[in-house]
Amino acid sequence: MEDGFVYCHDVSPLVNALGCPYVPNDWRLFIDSSKQSLKCVLLHNGNKFSSIPIGHSGQQSGYTKYPCFLCLWDSRAKSEQYSRQSWPARTNLNVGDKNIIHEPLVDPLKILLPPLHIKLGLMKQFVRALDKEGNCFKYITENFYYLSDEKRKAGIFDGPQIRQLVRDDNFQIL
Repeated sequence: MEDGFVYCHDVSPLVNALGCPYVPNDWRLFIDSSKQSLKCVLLHNGNKFSSIPIGHSGQQSGYTKYPCFLCLWDSRAKSEQYSRQSWPARTNLNVGDKNIIHEPLVDPLKILLPPLHIKLGLMKQFVRALDKEGNCFKYITENFYYLSDEKRKAGIFDGPQIRQLVRDDNFQIL
């Protein structure tokens, strides 16, 4: 355990201690996160063995000022949440600064789609901040014509719709 993050750094003896043969190609890593925690589990490819938890971490409790690990989105700046379209990227990842509790496990430049942004509803904030007469909002309106105007203007989309937009090359150009 290290400051609230519990993990196993040597998987082979753990799996063997549980009475399972460990062949790395027979196992896959599954990572699940929610608003409250992050869990890492090993799953057997043939489902012959039960899942083996290898890591767990809970998020910082309370009303976090800078909840995003990629940018300095200020969750307490209510007046700017729907009007400000760009927040500065984090340049300093020092432990103890602006809600950084641990050293980053992955270089932030290697993160393609930040799942935390989606979970915090930034898709909703992104759409609300768009110019309603602009090309980007018109493109969303054309692609999601079956949604009500209220849902489109409020930025209410489900996971598959968000993934559709993210994968759409034309949307990324706008």
